[in-house]
Amino acid sequence: ITTTPIIQQPNNTSYIQQYPSILNDNTLFPNTWQYEDLADLCEWTEALNVLDHALETIIKAFPQILLIPPNDDTMPTPPTNTNSNTNTNVLAFLKKILTFTAALLNHSYNKHVYNSHSSLALLLSSGDDEVAQLALEGVAALALPPMVHRQQSPDVSPHQTPLHNSATLSSKLLLLSRGWGTSSTSLSLSACLAPPSASSPSLPDDPNTLRFDFYAEKGTAHSVVMTPEELRELGDTEKVYRHVLSNYPVPSSQRFHLLTHIRLTLSFSTLPLRTSAVRRRLIALLSLIHLNPSSPSLQGYFQAQPDLLSEICACMPPESAS
Repeated sequence: ITTTPIIQQPNNTSYIQQYPSILNDNTLFPNTWQYEDLADLCEWTEALNVLDHALETIIKAFPQILLIPPNDDTMPTPPTNTNSNTNTNVLAFLKKILTFTAALLNHSYNKHVYNSHSSLALLLSSGDDEVAQLALEGVAALALPPMVHRQQSPDVSPHQTPLHNSATLSSKLLLLSRGWGTSSTSLSLSACLAPPSASSPSLPDDPNTLRFDFYAEKGTAHSVVMTPEELRELGDTEKVYRHVLSNYPVPSSQRFHLLTHIRLTLSFSTLPLRTSAVRRRLIALLSLIHLNPSSPSLQGYFQAQPDLLSEICACMPPESAS
């Protein structure tokens, strides 16, 4: 298996279905970085062009992957593909690309060369939770400056990518940085991450209920309330999101807020899901700090949660004396 089918037909997604074994080829798409030195992305131009074509093609040919479509009237909307096996292969291929992309960007030093940042931002609104998480990790890899200690000749110029000028992405990251509550409501980070035990107090049950208030385009106030039983009956993020949109006039400007709120609510029920949600929150917050550190919204975020830093420190146990 090689990249030849992708290079020869960059706008044809049939190779995704014809070459499923490519998904498990860790030589082509390694999950971890296997080299000591940081990568020069200029030397990865051909591979990055292939991946860029693949990402754009998947987003255009399978628009149902995104719950919130891009606001671009020039992008064609092909008919929805209803083949579940095809969609499974597409999602698996997409996850492999995103995993490799994050690994490459985390271990490179000239990240401004990377050109698929708009695709990563779009995939934050994927209906598949894992795809959205991997896209966020790719955004974080772009946002964070290169590891100076891994460079032979560190670049003294400030780290800058197209993401640093995106107000839309900053607003999305701010929404992704929200949690269930604070220590005053018994929902500190350490409380949410603590394994259940007889000695520890139980967590409040309210975060398991979806509550979303918004104003429709005509200024009418609406409140979405869905019980844990209703959420379990629907199942996953995409089904809950489509259910809310089919019953409430949520304006387009509030839909990403709704999507993040649904993900946060559905992730409260078990410790593994809460752990993943806290990790997602901290990745988004770290990305936002690097992309737009002087944002008034970011300053207001910390002013509204003065105990957040101490909560983060409480989640880091002291090192063993040995």
